[in-house]
Amino acid sequence: MSSRGILVFQSGLCLLLQLMILALYFSQSGFAFDLRGYTFANPALRPVALVISNYSIIIASHCLARYVDKKERILLACTLLLTLGLVFFGSRGNLVSIYLSVLLCYLVKRGRKISLLRITGLIAMITAVGFYLGSARAGEYSMGGFLGSLVFLLFYGNNFSDLRDFAWVYSAWDHVFWAGKTYLAALLAFVPRFASQFRDTWGLGVATASTVGFDPQVHPGLRPGAFGEGFFNFGVFGVVAVGLMLGIILRRVD
Repeated sequence: MSSRGILVFQSGLCLLLQLMILALYFSQSGFAFDLRGYTFANPALRPVALVISNYSIIIASHCLARYVDKKERILLACTLLLTLGLVFFGSRGNLVSIYLSVLLCYLVKRGRKISLLRITGLIAMITAVGFYLGSARAGEYSMGGFLGSLVFLLFYGNNFSDLRDFAWVYSAWDHVFWAGKTYLAALLAFVPRFASQFRDTWGLGVATASTVGFDPQVHPGLRPGAFGEGFFNFGVFGVVAVGLMLGIILRRVD
């Protein structure tokens, strides 16, 4: 962040990598917004796509943070271009990762100078964009159809699914605790799944999909949330431990 030139160079490199993998994706599947689904069908490309997306998130968030501080427009342009590329990757969490931390720091910095009404409007806008990107990923681009289904997406869609997915996995679970295996698989995430039998069995997405009877080769898995993962690994103790750790981290950040 101390060098605008380095950030611009890194942004250009990220954009080049994005264009390369998206060109391959479009040539094989046509114009669409679900590179994630394409990499599930082609497992060898999955770690490549993850490296590119994570690299883009890191550089874009640093560009945005420096723009907020220095108001250098070229860094805002870099942030928006990298965001546009990530739209086609099919993971809304990538986009949130760029903006959320910077946004929270900005809100803390501004403090009471930002009204509750503005914050509420911002949350509503982010939620609506997230809903629409989910529809675009499924191939539904009509704004009219999206607006008509907005209430359904809010209450019954796949956006706020922690409790639903936890209940789903719990209903099929054999009540044998996973004993930290999904956490160890997460620490080994730099190893591609096709190169590690352990990761291909105990990655959280794989474990949840397999538990409910889905094929983890084509389904990304369910999302029981941080507390759900803690419960399946260590029971109530895991839930308490996760809560304490998150509380300590948030207190330190504050």
